[in-house]
Amino acid sequence: MHNGSRHPVSLWVAAFALTAALQIFRGALEDTIIFVAGGLLILLSTNVLGKVSLPSKRLTAGSNLDWAGMILLFALAFTPRHTFFNLGIFVLLLPLVLFMAWGAHSEPARPLTKRDRTTRLTWSVWAVAMCLWEFGANIAGQVSKLPNAFPTISVLVDPILKLELGQAGFVVVWLLVGYYLLKAGTK
Repeated sequence: MHNGSRHPVSLWVAAFALTAALQIFRGALEDTIIFVAGGLLILLSTNVLGKVSLPSKRLTAGSNLDWAGMILLFALAFTPRHTFFNLGIFVLLLPLVLFMAWGAHSEPARPLTKRDRTTRLTWSVWAVAMCLWEFGANIAGQVSKLPNAFPTISVLVDPILKLELGQAGFVVVWLLVGYYLLKAGTK
């Protein structure tokens, strides 16, 4: 991952550090591990490993991505959430996902069009707004000891994910979106 900005550290590292701090505040050890590990990997990829070409094209070529998606589908859709097994899957997947997302084609090959810049800005504003909502609701719920009075997205979605069919459906949609983004990114 190349740090194409004028900042010495990727803004993604700051985002992961802030999210890790929220997980520490929440007392969520598993989520803290995931965000600290992700932040460290991104930090390494923007500085120490900045000149290394990651093998993303090879990992997303052929049926590798298809097989990985099928394995993930069964591993995540039919195992209990919030278990050591699920934590292990995410911690092991993090380096692989970074290799796939920030490889040789991580930066645009051509200058962005006005439409692309507008789309990027729109998605960025939406993502920041959702993060601010999550952070605010989470902190207000923690401080007031009434998480349902200030529902986060996870509080709203959790009843659906407690059902086996709901969890399986969520995993299918999540993997399909990720699959599409990785395949679109290689083009």
